[in-house]
Amino acid sequence: MQRGESLRLSLAQRISILTAIMALLTLAAAGSGLWFSTIANRNIQLLRQSADQATLIADVERAWLGVVSSLNAFTLTRPSPEAKQELEIRLRALEARLSVLSAQPLGTSPEKVAENRQIAGELRQTYAELQDLSDEIYALAEQGRWGAALQRRTSGLTGLQTQLEGQLNHIRANLQADLEARNLQTLRAQNAARLLSGLSVAVAFMLALGVGWLGQRVISRPMGELTRQLERITQGDFSPVAPMPRRDEIGDLSHSIARMTDLLRENRQELENRVHERTQALERRTIQVQIAAQVARDIAAARNLAQLLDNAVNLIRERLGYYHAGVFLIDARGEYAVLRAATGEAGREMLSRNHSLRVGQTGLVGYAAHRGEARVAADVGADLMHYKNPLLPETRSEAAIPMNVAGRVIGVLDVQSRDPDAFDSESLGILQVLADQLAIAIQNARLISDLQKNLSDMQQTYGQIEREAWLRFIQTTPILGYTYDGVEVRPLQAHETSPTESDGYRKPFSIPLRVRNEVIGSLDIWPQEGELSEAEVYLLASISNRLSQILESARLYEETRSWAAREETINRLTASIARALDLDSLLRTSAQELGKLPAVREATIIVNPRLSDNANAPTSASSIEAPQEDGKESGNGHRS
Repeated sequence: MQRGESLRLSLAQRISILTAIMALLTLAAAGSGLWFSTIANRNIQLLRQSADQATLIADVERAWLGVVSSLNAFTLTRPSPEAKQELEIRLRALEARLSVLSAQPLGTSPEKVAENRQIAGELRQTYAELQDLSDEIYALAEQGRWGAALQRRTSGLTGLQTQLEGQLNHIRANLQADLEARNLQTLRAQNAARLLSGLSVAVAFMLALGVGWLGQRVISRPMGELTRQLERITQGDFSPVAPMPRRDEIGDLSHSIARMTDLLRENRQELENRVHERTQALERRTIQVQIAAQVARDIAAARNLAQLLDNAVNLIRERLGYYHAGVFLIDARGEYAVLRAATGEAGREMLSRNHSLRVGQTGLVGYAAHRGEARVAADVGADLMHYKNPLLPETRSEAAIPMNVAGRVIGVLDVQSRDPDAFDSESLGILQVLADQLAIAIQNARLISDLQKNLSDMQQTYGQIEREAWLRFIQTTPILGYTYDGVEVRPLQAHETSPTESDGYRKPFSIPLRVRNEVIGSLDIWPQEGELSEAEVYLLASISNRLSQILESARLYEETRSWAAREETINRLTASIARALDLDSLLRTSAQELGKLPAVREATIIVNPRLSDNANAPTSASSIEAPQEDGKESGNGHRS
């Protein structure tokens, strides 16, 4: 079994072997084609060469016939120099063609080439005989011996003609034999190339079928199974996957997918645990934020500081699940942090005892109040700064959060828990926000209390000023009001009062006239029948408000006119006095102008720096007696 497993090839090795075999087959097919094409090209070149040689043989025959034609002409007429010259030209042409024919290798096989070369030599010898015969015939014809020339031409030329034709036909036969042998060789090469190409194609086709079957069995099916496993994983199914028993890349991939599934399952479980933890932390944080928001709403709505602090500490304890919560405020001297709100029975007991801790000396609260920094005891048993309160025996961890306003510590928020290390950074952040909100609320409550006290004092002062102003106004007018009895409007004198029930009238419906919450009079209405409706009461109240404002405006107008008259008098008096040129004129003018005032009966001006030391000392003075009008005093009987 181990030997068989050791002989298993990997997928890459199998594909490499199949690729190499197909490459060899392709090279074999390409090599057979190249070999066949080389043979074909060689044969084509030989065919062209044979054709050229056949053409050369034909040229030799034509040149021979040209010589024969010239010799025939010699036997018929006396040869001329031109005929002799033409015969020589044709003999040289025949010689040139024979030279070309002798210089080329005639044929393809070495035996035929040697034989044809020998025949070409014989052709040159035949040419030499033809040349001798031509000279002889030419000489006989030139001597006029026509019969001897014709006989010689017939006997000699016929033999040479037969010899030449036999030699040329022998060369043609050799060339034809070589061509047939070459064609047979080409046909055999073609058949061999076809057979080799067919075998290559067949083997390649069979190999392709084998590759397809192998790919289907070795690659496609396992990859399909791996794909289905991956689809299950992508759909969230992280159930264990059995790896494939293979030693190739697909087997490695299967083992990797199995390991990946295990890791994903573990990571998913770990992620779910983290999500659960984060959800719980988020819920706690949400509760903390809700408490902070609720404390902020209470701060915005509450005006009672004690109730606000009680609500805040109870919310912190109940919603955040702490053991105890309390709020300490720094006293006016800054020596003690005094407990102002706390939770539970222990908190009520400490409040009844007026529990306090010394700033900078006692407990975490004293430290936070003195340093202005939060102090946390993760384990109160190991923290020497912790103050062990006998009323809170279950405390295991504690946090003291300072409440700062404008850089000044006004108190401390103290929170205690039954669990050790119960205050993390997020919890401390929320508690700090709550402490800051409580600090703002306390400061706002104190400011509101001071503002209300100042407002009350101002209202009392304004009310007193308003009453005094109206009293002065009433003293200057003899008419207190007016009454209308359905017939006429009649003024009320200072000594008169409005009708009452004793005068035979029903009790009036009285609406006070108010100016800045001060009653300056009343509006009395006697209904004709029954009681006034709600709409009538609302109308009368509106009229009363408008009438109060109008009366106040009228009083202010009269007062403004009085002040304006005074300022005018002062300006006139000052201008008259300023026109005096010396001290005596200045004093006289001043006394005279002061004596003209409506409220002055007599005016005296005394200039004496020692008057404070000696009231009877002589001095320079000016005195003027004011004139009297209608036998009444113009002043109030006092000197000015």
